[in-house]
Amino acid sequence: MGRTIPSFRIAILLEEERWKLYRQYLRKKEQQIFKHMFSIAYLYNSASSYAANPIRINPILFSIALYHQKKISSLDKNRNENFFQSSLFTTTTTTAPAAIKNETCSSSSNLFPYDNIITKEIDSWKSYADCLRKQDRELFYKMLNSCYKYSPSINVQGKEYSTTSALMSILLEHHKELFLQNKIDNIYNSSRGE
Repeated sequence: MGRTIPSFRIAILLEEERWKLYRQYLRKKEQQIFKHMFSIAYLYNSASSYAANPIRINPILFSIALYHQKKISSLDKNRNENFFQSSLFTTTTTTAPAAIKNETCSSSSNLFPYDNIITKEIDSWKSYADCLRKQDRELFYKMLNSCYKYSPSINVQGKEYSTTSALMSILLEHHKELFLQNKIDNIYNSSRGE
């Protein structure tokens, strides 16, 4: 007889306990932020459970990255609305909506994309994505497909580190977005005389 798989909520609690010592050495304010960050994983319990990844921290980190991607996307939307409505730009700008498919795109750096490590890594998270709502699933695939920019870096790390490399690429992409957001906010505020 097979064993019953425990709820992913229990896995999150166990993983949070595993990171307890790390959290204790953070500053008080950062400890609260870290605790909040871990609580984000509860929002995606079913997807994390369905991913059936043997390394518990990976679905947790992908859940946190997806949450961050959603926040960045809403910041981008607000930034674009505010920026183009400001007096800085008098011309109207229209952009065609990009169709996001629930499949991976081929890498331009590899003639055989199915031999590519990142393609296989993205495919391995399909079961996670299948449990997400449509809007979250599209955002998740957009986030994963952004890893193709870093395909050479991911491939050089090898199969053993493909999940870690994908997460690092996603975090790098998020950091670049937040850095850009900060620069645009500074320009926008200085143009308004704030």
